[in-house]
Amino acid sequence: MSIYLPLSQDHTSIKSQVFSDTVDIKRGKGETLLLVDDEPGFVDAHCQALKLLVYLTPTASTGLEDVRIFAENPTGIDVVLTDVVMQEMGGVEAAEHMPRIRPDVHILFTSGYELGRDRNPLLDRREIVLTKPFSIIELSHALRQRLDS
Repeated sequence: MSIYLPLSQDHTSIKSQVFSDTVDIKRGKGETLLLVDDEPGFVDAHCQALKLLVYLTPTASTGLEDVRIFAENPTGIDVVLTDVVMQEMGGVEAAEHMPRIRPDVHILFTSGYELGRDRNPLLDRREIVLTKPFSIIELSHALRQRLDS
């Protein structure tokens, strides 16, 4: 049995992790990350963390909006961090459209669900899926892994 609690609105713990010399945080280099999730609390908390990690963070709340924003400025988005399950259009479906616009797009997926045998084949090709809740350390490492590949 798992119990999931919302991320604290107190950003001091995130700041202390990001600016700690003892925590292995991988900082950004000013890249633009499109954050896509339909949970406003998740978006707000992670925007704050990503700004501390030195990422610019436009946001979208659906896969449809994700594709529209990406299509408007495909070279201006360095990486897309998208939830797998959302209304209108999920992250996996949105991710199928983005490589048609720019083939070298970097995409990471997040999910609040365990992804087992029924995983979408696209997720297997993309490799990185962060299961919610994930730590700022996990996020920072996954972003650098995707961006530096």
